[in-house]
Amino acid sequence: MTTAPQEEKRNPAEPGLIQSLLDGLQSGRTLLGRTFDLATLEARLAALSVVEMLALGVAIGLMAFTIWLLLLAAIAATLIKLGLGWPWTLLLLGALTAVAVLLGVKRVRWLSDNLRFTALRQVLLPATAPAAPPSPLGNPHADTSSSTAG
Repeated sequence: MTTAPQEEKRNPAEPGLIQSLLDGLQSGRTLLGRTFDLATLEARLAALSVVEMLALGVAIGLMAFTIWLLLLAAIAATLIKLGLGWPWTLLLLGALTAVAVLLGVKRVRWLSDNLRFTALRQVLLPATAPAAPPSPLGNPHADTSSSTAG
């Protein structure tokens, strides 16, 4: 018969289709597991980095506060030496601090608009996304097509 020579041509050492599929699935599982392990390690590294960055941020903030107090003390000593009284010196330094705080608050409020994901919302939900608030510093790249008279 003709079937016997065909069976002889087939090498029993070669894996069959099912074995190849099983090997491919095993390789996929191994790759997925290693990828998950890598993602887990990187997530741990990211978390530790965030914790350290926050701790350093607090330390830097305390040092900046100390520098600000030393700067105010130096300005106060200079103003007192120049003949300005304590009440006026303290009032002037309080006003200087208030201006610095107001500028910082204004900048934080402006930056908080970036947390709204305005551009992404305009793409995903074009009918419900609010218009971006104007920049307090002016935006030279702003779209002025809606403000032109027609």
